[in-house]
Amino acid sequence: MAFFGLTLPFMATAANEPDVGAKAAMPTEAPQDGVVIRVQNLQKTFGDKQILSGLTVDLHHGENLVVMGKSGTGKSVLIKCIVRLIEPDAGRIEVFGQDMDGLDDDAVDALRLRMGFLFQSGALYDSMSVRENMEFPLRRHQKGLSRRQINQQVEQVLTSVGLMHAIDKMPAELSGGMRKRAGLARTLILKPEVMLYDEPTTGLDTATSHEISDLINAVRDEYRVSSIIITHDLPCARTCADRIMILKEGKVGALGTYDELDASDDPFVRSLFH
Repeated sequence: MAFFGLTLPFMATAANEPDVGAKAAMPTEAPQDGVVIRVQNLQKTFGDKQILSGLTVDLHHGENLVVMGKSGTGKSVLIKCIVRLIEPDAGRIEVFGQDMDGLDDDAVDALRLRMGFLFQSGALYDSMSVRENMEFPLRRHQKGLSRRQINQQVEQVLTSVGLMHAIDKMPAELSGGMRKRAGLARTLILKPEVMLYDEPTTGLDTATSHEISDLINAVRDEYRVSSIIITHDLPCARTCADRIMILKEGKVGALGTYDELDASDDPFVRSLFH
């Protein structure tokens, strides 16, 4: 599958901050039960405000699961709990069949290295050029690469997101859409098994939003990457979602395909879709 004229098999994934990325890996095989991430009865409270109150959901191998909901319903908290950037108060999270609560720090880090995390901001290092931002995860997680190999991987991933012309620019010189694509390229430079997207199209114009949504699908289709996509952007949800989970009061308020939820008579669901 091609994007901006380059076939995706040349793409690989990287660490984003803080140490939530992916090292180079062969395409993953499906888990025996088909579930990559299992969340059961997840609960999280900040002060006297309960954000998650018994959330249960599975992410299947090769699936794009879109998470929607009003502000403050725990969308970002969910994915931060999955990678243990936030500790849940109760509940169980299994990633690749391993209970996150029973793992030591080294084991958690090893699991994190199999995931890519795209932050809203793109999480670029402002003091590094685009080229250096791409090189950073390669040098950190693929030690021993030659200069030629690094150059090849950087140029290929930037071409895949249409940013080869900006390879020597600084992040401050990029538009919002270019920063998002650069952040995505850096997250894709080491081939993740799971991608976690936090509002990937926020702040982008319509055309660039479509490009990012198409790239999310291309990554899924080529590598069978499993993804959780937090978004309030209906066109992104319509384009990307295999299933959509709507959070309501910290729980799953609705779960289904875009067409199923779009046809729902539930007033809460309709408030998000219409």
